Amino acid sequence: MTEERTFAVFLRQVLSEAVALDLPVRLSVLATNPAVAFYRREGLRIQEETPERRYMTAATS
Repeated sequence: MTEERTFAVFLRQVLSEAVALDLPVRLSVLATNPAVAFYRREGLRIQEETPERRYMTAATS
């Protein structure tokens, strides 16, 4: 299994557990990181942004 696929499985597990516990998921990523598109596909949304960073959250409730 590739690292990207392994991380996708891990992220989905975190999101699933967060839903079960009614907890938010938040992360920050460099604005130039192509992972922003991956996080958006996984349901995270940009909550705030600066020229350098994207602050993302996933609604879990």
